[in-house]
Amino acid sequence: MADLTLPAHMVTSGVGVPQLCSRHGDPAAERRKTIFLSRPPGWSYILLVAGAVPFLIVAMVLRKTLNAAGWPFCARCVSRRNTCRLVGGSLIVLTLLLFVVVFSIADGQHGALLALLLILALVSFFGAVVVFSRGAPAFIANGVVALDGSSLKLRHVSPAFAAALPAVPPPPQHQQYPQHQQYPQHQQYPQPQQYPPQQYPPPAWSPPPPQ
Repeated sequence: MADLTLPAHMVTSGVGVPQLCSRHGDPAAERRKTIFLSRPPGWSYILLVAGAVPFLIVAMVLRKTLNAAGWPFCARCVSRRNTCRLVGGSLIVLTLLLFVVVFSIADGQHGALLALLLILALVSFFGAVVVFSRGAPAFIANGVVALDGSSLKLRHVSPAFAAALPAVPPPPQHQQYPQHQQYPQHQQYPQPQQYPPQQYPPPAWSPPPPQ
């Protein structure tokens, strides 16, 4: 199984995506809305030295997402997601029960037992988070968004899915219109012709002098 990269517009529109599971190559049993996420850039892990909060803030700000309206999943993937939900829900119930027991015997006489129950409750809670994340559609499809959000990288793609994939169309581009014709800014006109001044004779009649 090899990796495969799909353009973002194919993932979001679903046009060209085969009706096969990308992980197993089996026919799709259902198509489910899937939100693919990008991973934090490598340099952001240095922020863990300052604490988890700065790292989480930077990871949330730089995160890119691709929303697939209907990503195909086969019956095995659906069964895995349901199993993860069942196990994760059971761990959440166990966590709640452990907290109930801790608060019911919190009388100061069972210090070692309370500490053990609290540790088990925390382990059960984080185990539920891990199981739920492994049952997420994006994790099952094994897809990661590029850091610039332009494509989706699928890991360990089934050969059947890759073979059924059509030629990846280029992303839509704006229509190119012909540029406007360039005209000279200042049109040169011929200079007006210079004529010499004309001499006119004095008038033949003049008024009589006053009396």
